[in-house]
Amino acid sequence: ILVCEDRTFRYSPVEDTGEYLRNLLDIYWMGLRRPLHFFPESSLAYAEQTAKGADNDKAMRAAKGKWDAFEFAEKEDVHYDLCFRQIDPLDAEFRDLAVAIFAPMLKHEEQIK
Repeated sequence: ILVCEDRTFRYSPVEDTGEYLRNLLDIYWMGLRRPLHFFPESSLAYAEQTAKGADNDKAMRAAKGKWDAFEFAEKEDVHYDLCFRQIDPLDAEFRDLAVAIFAPMLKHEEQIK
């Protein structure tokens, strides 16, 4: 159970946890070698939309809404700016990582009142 300020979630048991863990560890090791195109809020917004069956354009609009937000935009983070100021990091790698990291979690998530 995960209790947030505005919502509470319950997560069902996961089968084949070894595969999920291997994927996360592979991503972790990649991240030790180079900056990953992974941004928690933007990536979660993208993954949530794809989990709901949204097309890529709609999912990317949700992600860019977090990336470019009027307040607390992820793109304003000095670390992200240092790594990605010359490129648009919301690319294919971003989409792949967002789904790889968040899809298993969202698949097992149930919102509680």
